Amino acid sequence: MSTARDLHDLLVDELQEIYWSEKALTKAFAKLMKVASSKELVDVFQNHLIETEEQLMRLEEVFESIGEKVPSKK
Repeated sequence: MSTARDLHDLLVDELQEIYWSEKALTKAFAKLMKVASSKELVDVFQNHLIETEEQLMRLEEVFESIGEKVPSKK
């Protein structure tokens, strides 16, 4: 296997890890918003959820730009 291919595979593996971490965060923020004790805390979680969803969209664009599929499973 060539060094370039090894680096590509490493990049894809790391991007997949980041993608699944961001996906897990979206689920966590949804749960946290349900149990938050104040409106301000709900707002903070909501804002961070929006940022996390934007990160997911950017990661999906990166996968597309390097010719890889967005991972469908962990």
